[in-house]
Amino acid sequence: MAVNKSKSGSFIFVARTAFSKLRGSKRRIQGIRKLIISPNGILITFILGIFINVVSNRVQDIVERQRYLEILQYELTQIGLSTYFEIKEFNDSGLILAHKDYPTVVYEAGLNNGYLLTVNQEQLVKITSFYNYLYGVSALSSRYDAEMDEYQIGVDSCLITTPLTQTDICGKETSDRDMAQKYYSTLMVNVSKGISEKAVDILNEFRPVQRRLGSPLLRLLMGTNTMEILK
Repeated sequence: MAVNKSKSGSFIFVARTAFSKLRGSKRRIQGIRKLIISPNGILITFILGIFINVVSNRVQDIVERQRYLEILQYELTQIGLSTYFEIKEFNDSGLILAHKDYPTVVYEAGLNNGYLLTVNQEQLVKITSFYNYLYGVSALSSRYDAEMDEYQIGVDSCLITTPLTQTDICGKETSDRDMAQKYYSTLMVNVSKGISEKAVDILNEFRPVQRRLGSPLLRLLMGTNTMEILK
């Protein structure tokens, strides 16, 4: 009987303690509610919301800037690869049959969104000078493409009007075209070599992917996945 009374007393004690804690929790919740709806609470909530919004925007800006710089690194790498294949084509055949303009879309986007202007001054000068040089190469390439079209038109016109029985069909026109193409190819391979050297010089210092992989904060925000060619 004494044991039962002891157990009943223990149960009552535990129940009272739990009830007391519950009442204490309710008081704290009510206190928090009163604080939130009070003038000071509203001000604190407002300031906290602004702080969270500022931090969120800052983190988003850091991620977007880093992502842009990595895409620019990829574009520069692609330009370097393009010059490699042009040089290889010339070494194999002595000609560059078709030159494609180098990509500049990512660079131009960086000028518009301002992220390009956040790199250090030395790198910015190198990058802008490099792309300005590419614009000049594009204009030169367009001019020579137009000239080569004129030479080809001359060959085609000759072939159409010359009897098939005639020997040495359009020899002069064909020779002029081939000489122009050889000159154009020699000029462009030298230009490609210069572009390749400039691209390598920039990429030796401009390495945003490596910066992300070496930064705990950027790894946390963006992970560690990247293309093998950029590592």
